[in-house]
Amino acid sequence: MVSIKMSTIRFSLHLLLLMAALLSGAAHALVLDAEVDTTEVRFGETLQLTLKIDDSARGNEPDLSVLDTDFRVLGRQTSSSTRLSNRGISSETRWLVTLLPRKKGEVTIPAIPFDGVTSKPINITVTDQPQPSTNAQASDQQVFLQAEVDSKEVYVQQQVNFTLRLYKRGELLDPNLSMPDVEGAVQEKLGAPRSFRTVINGQQYDVVENRFAFFPQKSGTFLIPPAELTATVLANSSRFYDPFSGTTGKQIRRTSDAIEIHVRPKPASYPKSAPWLPTTSLKISETLTPNKTEFKVGEPITRVVTIDAAGVAPSLLPPLPVPEGLGYKVYAEPAETKGLPDAKGVSSRREETHSYIPTRAGTLKIPPVEIAYWNLNTDHLDKATLPGRELKITAVAPAAGSLPSNNLLDAPPNPKESASNLASTTPTPENSIWPYLSAALLILWLATLGIIGWLWQKLRQSKPTGAPTQETSQTPSEKALRKQLLQACSENHPFAARKALVGWFAEQHPQHAIHSLGHIRQHAMSALLASATTELEQVLYNPQSGSGELNWSGERLRKAIADEDSQRRIKVKAITGDLASLYPSPQARLK
Repeated sequence: MVSIKMSTIRFSLHLLLLMAALLSGAAHALVLDAEVDTTEVRFGETLQLTLKIDDSARGNEPDLSVLDTDFRVLGRQTSSSTRLSNRGISSETRWLVTLLPRKKGEVTIPAIPFDGVTSKPINITVTDQPQPSTNAQASDQQVFLQAEVDSKEVYVQQQVNFTLRLYKRGELLDPNLSMPDVEGAVQEKLGAPRSFRTVINGQQYDVVENRFAFFPQKSGTFLIPPAELTATVLANSSRFYDPFSGTTGKQIRRTSDAIEIHVRPKPASYPKSAPWLPTTSLKISETLTPNKTEFKVGEPITRVVTIDAAGVAPSLLPPLPVPEGLGYKVYAEPAETKGLPDAKGVSSRREETHSYIPTRAGTLKIPPVEIAYWNLNTDHLDKATLPGRELKITAVAPAAGSLPSNNLLDAPPNPKESASNLASTTPTPENSIWPYLSAALLILWLATLGIIGWLWQKLRQSKPTGAPTQETSQTPSEKALRKQLLQACSENHPFAARKALVGWFAEQHPQHAIHSLGHIRQHAMSALLASATTELEQVLYNPQSGSGELNWSGERLRKAIADEDSQRRIKVKAITGDLASLYPSPQARLK
């Protein structure tokens, strides 16, 4: 029996994978995407830049030296993944870069080059750093809350942007951040929590920021009550943390300052017949389908009017009247409204669709659209106007001659015409090659899968019986913690996931003091795990966590755990080398 050497099998397998990767990679051009977690930061705060390519980096790195003019690069992490599916091999590489702006004002993250392509520039606004709130002045405050609003005097139903920041030096156990329900206002969450670092009075803090929009519904005094944080701070003498034997530390309780806002009533000069609409910007636009100025009688005309307003709840956008006029019929579809929250507040949009059917020739006059609103920039009444349209409607010309006889439908087909039609539908040589080419590619793909399966089977059969495996052994405690961790991920329980994750990672790294998510990020081999712990931490510090209604999916953490295991095996293999050569197989010994 001929023995197949492991080196030959590995070389053949790698060659097949490389050929498949080259074939799949040639199908698309390399694109470097760039995005940031925020486009507005305070001076002294960090932001996260994410670079991504849908390919393997092959050891290459983006040229981050172009950032040195306006930013300091405080850290970077790289993660990559490869998937094999029936569509081929797909790869993805991400770089997470922590940036600290060097100056205030408008700065730009320039185009970053990588392997012959560049990312798109991103504009960033760096504002002045405000003074910390009164509860942060004590230099011994390891943890504190800061609350602020963008304005303390607003009109009724005007947007109030509320920001709540948790500052902490060190790690917190079992944090519970809650905020009482605000009465007399509509509340809107502005995006996901954001994590960054900043320096206050010479001390570096990790910050978790939550943003909300409030819309007071009545004039008078509007009160935002204090937010409250309860947590356990680890004692300085405690180096190791056992999540199953209780915590070592002290309980703390922190609150933010209450904020009072004066809400003014609607101005007396505002038209009583117009819906109240306080906004900084109101725009009206339209699209006409088909986009032309001349139509025929009976030809449908679709007009979509879009209203965009900044800092306004969607319910405040007024409905448009259905046009009425001579020479046409109008059919109105149900309006579509939606809110568009982002870091700067809520923007709202309303779309109304009207279909016009001309009933006679002449000029069809579509009336203009006019909406009154209170301009918050000028503190005066303003109007947004969409001009009317005049469309030319022409009569339908009668058909030349009489209608064709029904006998033509029963007439025998013209042989010449039938031959011509048959020739026109006969596939040309150029078109007929594609079915065969598709079949050939399918056969080639199935053959490749068969070869890979055969090589894998040979590889398993020729695996040395006495050689140590590359899999790292797991202690019973580690297996139990891993099972609990995966169960918490599948059930989407963030608190249970954090507890099991810390214990599991501590079992894997007994040489380190692992008792928090921050320690896991410091020693994680996988950038996916570091990113997943940051996301988990943001959920745990979300003010809604106290209500028990958490919107967290454990799928990303589960994938990060698998990636951590994979990175760990790669590191073990790099350290131990290929021990299989030291333990030849029985077939090799007989040679």
